[in-house]
Amino acid sequence: IGHSMGNPIFRYFEAWIKYTMGEGPGKEWLRQNVNTYIAVGAPLLGAQFAVQAAVSGLTFGLPISEYDAREMGIGFSSYGMVLPVDPSRIDKRHRLLNNGYTKYPVPVSSVKYPNGSIEQYGASEDIWGASLWQHLQEFDSWSKYVELYIKNLYESDPVMDFMDSWKRPDVQNVYCVYGVNRKTPVSFQFSFPDNGYEHDWDTVMTIYEEGKRVYADDGSPVEVKEPQSHSKSGDGTVSYFSLSWCHTWMQERINITRVPQKAFYETDDLVELRDATIEDYVKLETTGDTGYNTFFEERHQEKGKFGVSSTAVWELDNVDHRAVIFEPVFLEQMSHQLHVQNKVVGRMEKQIEKTIDQMLATISIFPSRGEPAEPISDNDCYWDYSKVMCAFPNHCGYYYQFGDYHLGLSCRLHKNWRKEGGMMTAKHTEVAHDEECECEGYFCFYGLCKFKKPCQSSFSAPGLTDQWGRCQQAVNFKDLQMIGLDKTIIDFEDDGSCQADGTCVMGKG
Repeated sequence: IGHSMGNPIFRYFEAWIKYTMGEGPGKEWLRQNVNTYIAVGAPLLGAQFAVQAAVSGLTFGLPISEYDAREMGIGFSSYGMVLPVDPSRIDKRHRLLNNGYTKYPVPVSSVKYPNGSIEQYGASEDIWGASLWQHLQEFDSWSKYVELYIKNLYESDPVMDFMDSWKRPDVQNVYCVYGVNRKTPVSFQFSFPDNGYEHDWDTVMTIYEEGKRVYADDGSPVEVKEPQSHSKSGDGTVSYFSLSWCHTWMQERINITRVPQKAFYETDDLVELRDATIEDYVKLETTGDTGYNTFFEERHQEKGKFGVSSTAVWELDNVDHRAVIFEPVFLEQMSHQLHVQNKVVGRMEKQIEKTIDQMLATISIFPSRGEPAEPISDNDCYWDYSKVMCAFPNHCGYYYQFGDYHLGLSCRLHKNWRKEGGMMTAKHTEVAHDEECECEGYFCFYGLCKFKKPCQSSFSAPGLTDQWGRCQQAVNFKDLQMIGLDKTIIDFEDDGSCQADGTCVMGKG
């Protein structure tokens, strides 16, 4: 499940899988390992808030000034992932839903310069084309950072093309869920500050879409096409133009169900279109101020071994961007959808049974001869959360491999252990005993430290060669200064150093 900016993060992950494994193998890996993707409030064509954060600062309700918020925000180069961008291709369905527009209906920003001139800036040609940031640099050196981010981090990114509009993710089932008909900003006008501070731009005017209306908060006229009966606004944060791009992920022929958003309604108010198109949908009439939850869904047979794929778009009336995941309609429908996917449920049950069987085979409440069974394969190794390490440290260690999606999968037999004649034998390698382990430096971080050399109880983090382990395993444990440690990490023994309130002098107990 991706919410808001989590969706471009997932998109980058998907692109990275294909980039590192190759297009074909990457698609197959995604199909085998990701059954269902749920995009909630996805800014598929960006969000105008990202421009405001980069130019005048966006506090998100934090007790800081917009100046400080801008300085902080510019340091987060990831906001480029949600800068507004026009569609890279024209899609008939998206155009019909957005009143014929193939680009953002209004310029995503405008700037009132000190000489009194006002310049308007579009999404792709000016925000990503960098003309906005270049024009601002005459008065504001910080804008240079944004231009560099776009050129050095996004335009030159080898994994994906950020200007290319997102195609349907290569997973079996996709759900795109968002709220509609909320008051949503679609454009900001910025002005050089009266106080003359170089980096302190002001937001002096905002253009909103709300339902079928588009208006400026200062009363300025906004030139847009006459709204249609099906016209909608965004979810309060992301515009409908951006949210509705996921309609392009569906097949041409779809099923449409429109339900009035009110406590009581007549059967005639419920609309069900089967084997329909978006052209059929935009012809529907709406009644008064009634809001509707609309469900667009389709299923089709995939070529090859992956069977049936499904795609759905759910538009929930008057639901805010941050409230979708708590909306009863969303929770009820999603619960139903997950339960009817018998293959998914069956696969989960089999995986759970397999995991339980492995655990029971490895960990016995009443082990024979008083000791746990020794692991004889990688499947017998698991992560011991109480000790922050792999269980059976003499046999198992942390060895991350691509595709491991939880810590336990990365626990594998040491390479210096092999099975011979039904029992484990060790190859002789230079490994220090626990009593020879020594922490490097003078600090213990949250119960862990970096060892000077490998020990039987040490482990290495993914991509690193350093050996880490529990501070208690080190011979110099008593000399370490504890950082970020509480009594739940290490059980202190009261040797006279602990007070009546439970506090202890670090390094003695």
